[in-house]
Amino acid sequence: MLVDPAENAWLIPFAIFILPAFLSMFVGLVTLITKHLSKNSVQLVFIFPVFWVFFEWLRGNILTGFPWNLIGYTFSDFLTISQIASVVGIYGLSFFAIFFACSFSLVGSKKKQNLVIPILGIAILFTLHFFGSYKLDNSINHYKNIKLRLVQPNIVQNEKWKESLKYKNFMKHYSLSKYEDFNEIDLFIWPETALTYTSINEILNKDSIYDLLRNDAMLITGMPRIIFNEYNPEKFKLYNSVVILNEKLDIVDSYNKFHLVPFGEYLPFRNLFDYFGFSKIVFGPIDYSRGGGPKTIKFDNFPSFSPLICFEAIFPGEVVNSKVRPEWMLSLSNDAWFGNFAGPQQHFEMARIRTIEEGLPLIRVSNTGISAVIDSYGRVLKSLPYGKFGIIDHFLPGNLQSTIYSRFGDILVFTLGIFLISSIFLFQAIKKIFNNQ
Repeated sequence: MLVDPAENAWLIPFAIFILPAFLSMFVGLVTLITKHLSKNSVQLVFIFPVFWVFFEWLRGNILTGFPWNLIGYTFSDFLTISQIASVVGIYGLSFFAIFFACSFSLVGSKKKQNLVIPILGIAILFTLHFFGSYKLDNSINHYKNIKLRLVQPNIVQNEKWKESLKYKNFMKHYSLSKYEDFNEIDLFIWPETALTYTSINEILNKDSIYDLLRNDAMLITGMPRIIFNEYNPEKFKLYNSVVILNEKLDIVDSYNKFHLVPFGEYLPFRNLFDYFGFSKIVFGPIDYSRGGGPKTIKFDNFPSFSPLICFEAIFPGEVVNSKVRPEWMLSLSNDAWFGNFAGPQQHFEMARIRTIEEGLPLIRVSNTGISAVIDSYGRVLKSLPYGKFGIIDHFLPGNLQSTIYSRFGDILVFTLGIFLISSIFLFQAIKKIFNNQ
């Protein structure tokens, strides 16, 4: 919002006060409901995690969804424990994190039998650790015979969309791509909106791409793309897209972002805000249009992949097309908006958990970090930090068989939650019956 404060500073109060106030309602409802449903501290330990997870899921799905920094990401640096995400996903990790924390509220209980609960919490944590350790110790990374070059240009945000710098920024991507041994690369990958042109025809130096791809290599890049209505040329839509280009500069296939950022890529209640002269943050006065959803792209002899743009990678269960399972995931991003604070690291850690959930490697390419090659177990094989320019050359990691989570999604977590709540109330009802006799 401070990249162009004259245009966007009006949004700062929304970010500092209104958004946190809205998000706090989800936690507030958890505490309110569990307070009224729990008859004692033992019930509270079981009921609180269930409703916490339910309202996390609700936050991640209503009003386009915002599943940022779910409590389960506490385990993102503990790869052994995180492996259970292949079964129960990030919401399952949230349940275990909250249950483990709540269980220690009973350590000072006067009833000695209540100490069973924190012991159970510790036992669950160790079980998850040993499960993950066994899985990682018995894992073998197979690589496909596809050599990738990830390009991280590190272009600062207030220079990215300047008309006078378009050519310079384009040539920076090209120069990094053309670095030594570029003839050995099968797939060059540039970040989100690396091309700031809305059409391939606008590229000033097409010969550079011809030169780069002359050995049957391909280029995957992000770009804003205008699509005209074939029946009415005066009508068009603007998309935040991923395009695959061949040596002839033909678009072999493309993908349009479908999880758009409110106020960033489109302006909700546009007629009202237009009246007051407000605009969205991202470049251009036109709202981006929504794409059709997760897509599996297959071209030539390259392994099929699922493209994701920016924060689409933080939505569990929505990163691949469930009907056509891909062999890898590709996330293009531009984290320059965050500045060098916690945002880029948080964004990266969340995307990383998707690999464990889906059993698929993730190639992440960001304008200014964190770019990385991540295998199907969430292990970072190679990376570039925030604020650095450079390239990553690496072979594409292999994929695993579809995981339990990729097949069933969040059903298992909800089933566990319903079972726990039902068991508590059933036990409570039976106890009441016996007390009345």
